Amino acid sequence: MDSSNFIQQVQNVYAKVWQAVDLLDPDIIEAEKQGDHITLLLLEGKYKFIVNRQTSVQQIWLAAGSEGFHFNYDEVKQVWLCDKTNREFFAVLEEKLYDYTQYKVTF
Repeated sequence: MDSSNFIQQVQNVYAKVWQAVDLLDPDIIEAEKQGDHITLLLLEGKYKFIVNRQTSVQQIWLAAGSEGFHFNYDEVKQVWLCDKTNREFFAVLEEKLYDYTQYKVTF
């Protein structure tokens, strides 16, 4: 994938995350855009998730509490898949957000 397509795919993910979180109670989950990443503050800042792009390896990284996940874009399926579990980005993010907040977020 060329770099402009990579950046566009990442921006699509960021927009979807931002849009979903923007509808939620900020005491549960609040999003902050900071440069090339989004920080999710959970339970009034008790926990922090970071979604960011790694341009050099064309991945999206998710730091969810003490866990880290790396996602590669599958151009055939048109989804971001974890390089270790093959799970889709939004499925992992939904699961981890629920684990930390007990709140169901749907993307």
